[in-house]
Amino acid sequence: MSKVRVYRFEAYDIEYDEWKRSRRYATEEAIAALGGRLVPDSGAEVDASVLDTNGMTPRDYQPTRRSGFQTFVERP
Repeated sequence: MSKVRVYRFEAYDIEYDEWKRSRRYATEEAIAALGGRLVPDSGAEVDASVLDTNGMTPRDYQPTRRSGFQTFVERP
């Protein structure tokens, strides 16, 4: 799999009239397309397969979490 660099970012929330940090990571291109601002020193390398078609990770994604780590128990 190919690796991609993603970053934490902030987007402007017009309802609260302030910048809010997203719960996702995104590529520089995706952040620019949203009109957001990149959080410095937040970059991480992830597999490209993690990103959606917009260049963003799922909500609450942790790039430092071990790959393949079991996060739930499947019940019959």
